[in-house]
Amino acid sequence: MENEKTNEINIMDILYIVRKHIIAIISVAVIMAIASYVYTVTLVTPMYRSSAHLLIKALTRDAMTVYSDSTSRAILVNNCIEVLSGTEVMQSVVDDLGLDMTPEDLQSLITISSPADTQVLKINVIHPDPKIAKDIATKMVDETEDVLAKDVGVAALSTIQQPKIPMAPISTNPLKNAVMGDLVLLSL
Repeated sequence: MENEKTNEINIMDILYIVRKHIIAIISVAVIMAIASYVYTVTLVTPMYRSSAHLLIKALTRDAMTVYSDSTSRAILVNNCIEVLSGTEVMQSVVDDLGLDMTPEDLQSLITISSPADTQVLKINVIHPDPKIAKDIATKMVDETEDVLAKDVGVAALSTIQQPKIPMAPISTNPLKNAVMGDLVLLSL
């Protein structure tokens, strides 16, 4: 036992090693930040989001008997989301806009949701082209009015937020990615 060496390391030893290799550490951090920035700017496709918010204002007389309490209204909103997410609606949007994609491809670009305890429908479209994102969101609003009146019994919708052409991408932020690259490096 007396012959066994103990390997102890203290904070001063760590600081000495870091100070000894500080140039290499800083160089690797700068290279990683530059690489992350260049990757983001050159290889990542920017994605744009256009959104519309709709309020279900009134139901037809027949639908009112079915959707009379708050639980039933929640079911109504879920029914609206399901109907709007269906292949028929997506195919109509694809056809009307002349998009070169399948209804399933379009479904992957659109999310339809509702905040809890509301009758608000949020339609979000994410696409690499900001104008196409807005066009799809606008067409979805048009389809919503037609389909919900016919299939779900919604007599009136109010558009709370019209779709707009997004000005800035939502997915690419070169500075953020450069910092994230350095954080990944530090975690190693």
